[in-house]
Amino acid sequence: MKISHAPFNDQAESYDSRAGFSPDISCAIAHKILAIAQVQPNDLIVEIGAGTGIIGQWLIQSSCQYLGLDISDQMLDLFRKKLYSEGQDWQLKQADANQILPVADSSTKVIFSSRTIHLLELEHIVNESFRIAHRKGAVFLMGKIQRQADSVRETMRKKMRNILQEHGLSQRQKEKKHSQLQDLFRERNSTKIDSIEVSSWQVSNTPQQSIDSWQQKQGLAGVNPPKAVKESVLSELATWAKTKFSSLETSIESKEAYIIEGFFIPPKQ
Repeated sequence: MKISHAPFNDQAESYDSRAGFSPDISCAIAHKILAIAQVQPNDLIVEIGAGTGIIGQWLIQSSCQYLGLDISDQMLDLFRKKLYSEGQDWQLKQADANQILPVADSSTKVIFSSRTIHLLELEHIVNESFRIAHRKGAVFLMGKIQRQADSVRETMRKKMRNILQEHGLSQRQKEKKHSQLQDLFRERNSTKIDSIEVSSWQVSNTPQQSIDSWQQKQGLAGVNPPKAVKESVLSELATWAKTKFSSLETSIESKEAYIIEGFFIPPKQ
């Protein structure tokens, strides 16, 4: 799977406003990562898909060493602007995580990725994680947002996927890839870290907000349909949503939560 820089560069300026967290939530996520992995001073944390530093900027404030990787230079440029000075304890590098990671063998205590792993080649990521994992063992952690099944955003997402299928467009299946990832780690004697809810919050969303968000992206659900097809899918979705929710501006409250899960990578023999 080849990932293009362009969609991520195009999203860079709007990413924080569209997908960011409050400082309290971002800080809580960083602290939970450090606690789960029992990070010690000078331990190396590698973040895959570091983006604009929504979480990474808080990890940098700890006494660990931090390396943030992202395929988008523009995302990383925005990350750098959040940091006060250059330092020896952190680095940001442009890198495609579907290629060999620019990380030394047996060097890393924590491999972390937030809302990114489903975009990558799983067997490669697992192989690379074991390669860079510290000889005394490491922790592989993934973060994601969990939404109520009946929330506006989840309801709109499910319907959008159904419409894509009706147009004959295959789509990335996050749930299937999640299961595959678990199997790959278990095959290598890794111990699963069960899901941990780090923080939760109330949101109020409208169907129009979901449509606006997808209009800003190049693709839909992991596929890149022609512009005319994308417009047709979103138009059908809007028509359906007007009936489902009475209006595209109907605002409904729901709960969202940030979840961390992962695996303990065993020490090397």
